[in-house]
Amino acid sequence: MQALKYSANKLKYSINKQIMKKLLLCISVMLVCTSIILGQERNFTGTVTSDEDGAPLPGVTVTIKGTSIGVITDNDGKYTLGFNGTTGILSFSFIGMKSVEVDIDASGNRYDVVMYRSAYDIDEIVVTALGITREKKALGYSAQDVSGDELKKTSETNFVSALTGKSAGVFVSTSGGNVGASSSITIRGNNSLKGGNEPLFIVDGIPVSNTLTTEAGWMANVDYGNALSDINPTDIESISILKGANAAALYGSRGANGVILITTKSGGNKGFSISFESTTTFSNPLILPEFQNEYGQGGNEQFAYKDGLNGGIMDGVDESFGPPLDYVVSAEDLQPGGRLYWTVTEGIPQTAGQILQLPQFTSPIDPLTGERIPTPWISYPDNVKNFYETGILTVNNVSVSQGGEWGNVRLSLTNSNQKGTLPNTDQKKNIINFSVRSNVTDKFSIETRGTYYNIHSDNLPGSGYTFNNPMMQTIWTARQADWEYMKNNIQRPDGSQINWISRWHDNPYWIQNLCLDPFTRNRFMGSVNLRYEFTDWLNLQVRAGTDYYNQTLEKIRPVGSNPNGWKEGQYYVTKQGQQEINADFLLSARKEIGSGITVSGSFGGNIMNNKFDRQQTHVNKLVVPDVYSVSNAKETPWTNYYKSEKEIQSIYGLLTFEYKDQIYIDVTGRNDWSSTLPAANRSYFYPSVTGSWIFTETFGIQ
Repeated sequence: MQALKYSANKLKYSINKQIMKKLLLCISVMLVCTSIILGQERNFTGTVTSDEDGAPLPGVTVTIKGTSIGVITDNDGKYTLGFNGTTGILSFSFIGMKSVEVDIDASGNRYDVVMYRSAYDIDEIVVTALGITREKKALGYSAQDVSGDELKKTSETNFVSALTGKSAGVFVSTSGGNVGASSSITIRGNNSLKGGNEPLFIVDGIPVSNTLTTEAGWMANVDYGNALSDINPTDIESISILKGANAAALYGSRGANGVILITTKSGGNKGFSISFESTTTFSNPLILPEFQNEYGQGGNEQFAYKDGLNGGIMDGVDESFGPPLDYVVSAEDLQPGGRLYWTVTEGIPQTAGQILQLPQFTSPIDPLTGERIPTPWISYPDNVKNFYETGILTVNNVSVSQGGEWGNVRLSLTNSNQKGTLPNTDQKKNIINFSVRSNVTDKFSIETRGTYYNIHSDNLPGSGYTFNNPMMQTIWTARQADWEYMKNNIQRPDGSQINWISRWHDNPYWIQNLCLDPFTRNRFMGSVNLRYEFTDWLNLQVRAGTDYYNQTLEKIRPVGSNPNGWKEGQYYVTKQGQQEINADFLLSARKEIGSGITVSGSFGGNIMNNKFDRQQTHVNKLVVPDVYSVSNAKETPWTNYYKSEKEIQSIYGLLTFEYKDQIYIDVTGRNDWSSTLPAANRSYFYPSVTGSWIFTETFGIQ
């Protein structure tokens, strides 16, 4: 029985062995076929546009459904996506738009897609030029609204950044994730190669500045943020984005790149209410560059630190072509012709079986010889990663409002406190926003709105490819540099800095804790609006408003800083202020003249006066270290003063013809007189004509 059992098992094993051979052969053939198919990668391309105006949609997510393969459309709405497959589904998604799915066929490689708004209401009311509210279907140009609640969802301190992905054809570029970082915005791309492509911003009917403040230079470049980063998203009721020249024709040359109308919150008519909001956001770098950790500082595999100024062997270079890191020395390395024999090991004793030993900036100094004692030449893979800290943003807001037939009032207080991901960077904001509306009579009303901003930072981070930006140093820093050691040992007792190199870069913690860029800005934006209703079809609005700010920018550079810039210390101070005053009137009428024809029109005028002044004082060398004052100058301080003033006087008009809520024709005109042009040629005219036809109304199409 045992012999029979053995034979049966042996037969079973033989059969299974044959089956396994065939199975393995089939799997091998399938893998070869699959590899051939997958090796034939196809590139899908196309353009994604909006149904509203045919404008390209940047920031659309394009993926292969069911996979992690995906890309984002560029500023022109274009995409290129590689995929190893013959069939599948292309999925397109974008905030505020209906998702689109397209089947991939065996031969097609280009797929252009049109996306539609997810909640499209052709009868919705939007705010247009000069604050006139109209039905969206009546417009011959594209206008899109964004609610204030949508902006708050992103928890952005810069509300311009919060507009990312909120409207078709609107492209937002953020300079970085640092405290106070600026954001730029364009509508339908750039119109000029010289810059100045951003739209005009109107807050409660008053144009406001969105200029970018920077103190540029090879030695120090700081991003103080664009001016509209001051605006508190919590106080915004809604935003209307007017796209194209026709949409902005009533604003003249300032609206050539489009207009963004911002309406702040008011008290409403719902009685008394009080609200409190508090948000806390934590941030960390998402992706860091990949660094090599095979070779350290130096050249020709040579290095020995003495002073970081080339007093040693290659210790004044920041390139990483030095000896190999984490290298265990062998006996062969030390023999004539060995890897280390002709390099730094000459005169620096090494022991076979141990990690390479070299003098470094962290090495102790021999009290007898005054030379640095060699220490292990090892890598610090996380030296840059650990430099970052967890950023914390806390925003608290409390608002009180009261409304009734008499009018309404609202008061809002906001405190924002931000700690950056870079050490010792911060920004604090205190904002007071108010609005008061009084219905004096049934026909006459007065409305006042205003916002005060106080913004301060003890230190903003450097930016750009400059010595004051520690991020520039990260692409040069040696991988054997112990940043944790530099964090705990910034200065020697004599005040000089401790650093891995003294010829080019500062200790990154010296930069963040001693090379400071304080910043303070005070700003007020406000307006007064008088409105009188003569009849139910005729009204007059008179308005005046201002946007005023003053700010102080400082640069503090201690003695002993980077020898290429401020070895003997520096102190810079810049004080600048700007005020723009706008006063305007607008007479508006709307009357049905019979046979389904309605005529409406507006006629108005505006006076804009803009004043700007700036005074800069630079102290290039300090007499007494750590005393930052103009009077502490070793050399004569450098000073500069600049002042400008500009005025534009304008008249404008709008005439609209409507036929049975189906056909609309708009005719606009504006004439400006600018003080900056020669007297004989300071007048220029802006006309526009637009039309729209709602043919679904004409033909009764549902």
